[in-house]
Amino acid sequence: AGMIMIQGRGIDRDLMLGPTPVFPDTFRNPGDQAPQRPVKVTNMGEVTLKIAGVMVSNDVDVWQLDNPDPVDVPPGASHEFLIRFAPKRGGRAPDATLQIVSDDDDDGPPVTNHTVSVTLLGNGLDRNVMFAPSTIRIGYTGIGVPVTLDDALVEASMDPTNGFVIRAILLE
Repeated sequence: AGMIMIQGRGIDRDLMLGPTPVFPDTFRNPGDQAPQRPVKVTNMGEVTLKIAGVMVSNDVDVWQLDNPDPVDVPPGASHEFLIRFAPKRGGRAPDATLQIVSDDDDDGPPVTNHTVSVTLLGNGLDRNVMFAPSTIRIGYTGIGVPVTLDDALVEASMDPTNGFVIRAILLE
């Protein structure tokens, strides 16, 4: 008969979030100029961290997740999820929550769906534009007869550092 001493230690995965992204104040409807910021997830453990899902709650037109696919993060490695901010109006944008579902057990019993959350905040800006004059007199014309007035409406940007394109002017 013999005695064998067995020693060991448990290893685990440990999800650590990087800093909450800070989005700059952004003009509404920025198109391809929408700022993109990363949310960094680091596996501080010694076992591969499996991220099963990533989603953004709230308005998906304002807050977009560019790379929502599941990912395995090896021990000591990091992965960045990219968030895009495209406000639809000026002022405080609706808050959103980025939710990351992983198999990190958070030092408790083993789980398969542990969720961590990141709050996303941003402000939309209106373009500072002026149109003049406030009234345009076109005179008398027949119904359905088009009228053209050269230089009848002048637009001016009150913000010389940020250009913009006027896509349409509607008259009612």
